[in-house]
Amino acid sequence: MSPRKPEPPITPALAFFGAVATHFRRRAGLTQQELAELLHYSGGMIGMVECGRRVPGESYLLMLDDVLDAGGLFKEALPMLEAEQVGRLGPLRVDNEIRANIAALAAWAFSHPEP
Repeated sequence: MSPRKPEPPITPALAFFGAVATHFRRRAGLTQQELAELLHYSGGMIGMVECGRRVPGESYLLMLDDVLDAGGLFKEALPMLEAEQVGRLGPLRVDNEIRANIAALAAWAFSHPEP
């Protein structure tokens, strides 16, 4: 049996995205398993995204945005997350558009506190 490939590091952008996703899930009053059932993903996948260990794809983000009624916020995170995925495969390049998306995500998320 070959040795297990090490997990890529959790980046600040993925950790931040995970915290925002967790905030919205809790605001909706859902557990990870309940959200997983609504999105048709496993509870493990939800946990990995929320912990910053998994980069979600576009379909996940679109469904997450819809289920958590985030008004397009998660869709706006797509360029940032795509850059993170590229960063896991090679050098990460963060341009001004991605920085603007991160800033918008942060401003919006923290202006809507958990209940």
